[in-house]
Amino acid sequence: MNDRPELPDSPARPAPAAGAGTAATDPAALGRIWRWLRVCLDLLIAVLLVFAALRGIATADAGHLSPATWLWLAAFAIVYAIGRMQPDDGPRWWLPAVIACFTGLAWTSPDGVWLAFPLFFLVLQAVAGWYAVALVGVLTALAIGTIAWHGGWSVGGVAGPVLGAAVALMVGLGFRMLLREATTRAEAIDELLAARADVAEMSRRAGELDERARLAADIHDTVAQGLSSIQLLLHSAEASARDHGDAARTPDDRAASAERTIGQIRMAREVAADNLRETRRIIAALQPGALTGTDLPVALARVCAAAPATADGSPAHFSVDGDPRPLPADVEAALVRIAQASIANVARHARADRCAVTLTYQPGSVSLDVVDDGVGFDPAAAPPSGAVGIAGVRRRMAALGGTVSIESAPGSGCGVSVHVPLDDAPSTTRPAPAAPRAHSPKEPR
Repeated sequence: MNDRPELPDSPARPAPAAGAGTAATDPAALGRIWRWLRVCLDLLIAVLLVFAALRGIATADAGHLSPATWLWLAAFAIVYAIGRMQPDDGPRWWLPAVIACFTGLAWTSPDGVWLAFPLFFLVLQAVAGWYAVALVGVLTALAIGTIAWHGGWSVGGVAGPVLGAAVALMVGLGFRMLLREATTRAEAIDELLAARADVAEMSRRAGELDERARLAADIHDTVAQGLSSIQLLLHSAEASARDHGDAARTPDDRAASAERTIGQIRMAREVAADNLRETRRIIAALQPGALTGTDLPVALARVCAAAPATADGSPAHFSVDGDPRPLPADVEAALVRIAQASIANVARHARADRCAVTLTYQPGSVSLDVVDDGVGFDPAAAPPSGAVGIAGVRRRMAALGGTVSIESAPGSGCGVSVHVPLDDAPSTTRPAPAAPRAHSPKEPR
């Protein structure tokens, strides 16, 4: 019987923001109004019952109330009180029992007809839809019939119950529609909040994946590439040591071989120290160590000189075109990482005799080119399993809105070029000192 929507003060629903709604659209406020209407309805029925009882006592000598009237009056009060003590609107038999008691009271006493008006609202509270309208119509007919039974037909006897029923229907049904709209609005808000929470969770997960990809690229471009360089240097040192022990070699050749071995070991130690610093900086989430306290050209020259690039362990040749100028920190960091990854790829895969790195400053953009004369490869072929160098370069350029161009063919060397567009606004990075053209110990042949 209780078909009206419930409006519990659920703790799961966040409180609406200030100014987000009024009492006309706030389900909690409407629920409080609904409960106050029930209290007022109970008080009105109690007042009318007391009024009927007092009228009966005052006119007892005239026989105004019969014993049957007193029984119906007591039955109505008891049944109504039992229902109100139950949760919600009482058991399913309660409303029919109240209407039956009202019918008996109204037919035995004209004062009982006054209970029809609060009963209209009681029906509209307890029953929804056309059932409520039908029950209000039945109560209206009962009220008109009992008035005619006690005092005959009159315009007031018909118009009074009809107008009362009409007012009750307009108020009750209007309030129910408002309540339904508020409930729908609250459910929509809950769905939006849940959707917003889902979007926030997806964003958090996407951020975690991006951070993992960034860390993987940083580790690949620093630790992995540094270990690869150390491996190549130690391999060259091992070969030089064998040459040094060759008895057929002259003393001068042995001395040169020993010096070369010492230099390669020293370079391997320096690369290991640089990688240790880079690892610590990755952990501390700082910018690339090569950029600390210096400008981009000097940092790139240091990167080129610190690692072997060619088949014989020589470093890459570095040059600068254009006028150096300060760049955004994220652009400088990306170019340093790309240079590290590209040089390591040349050393690991190209077996090149020459490798050149060129930084080019252009109006509104900056470019970095890494070119070698090694074995080359087919750019359209799938990369080997576990290869992340080129993928990391593309990912860094995509984050900066830049482009990556790879030109290579088997036996024809390789050229990797990255291009980053820049804003015309002045950069907030550190000022760039006049950058010298840095050269590797071995110029390209």
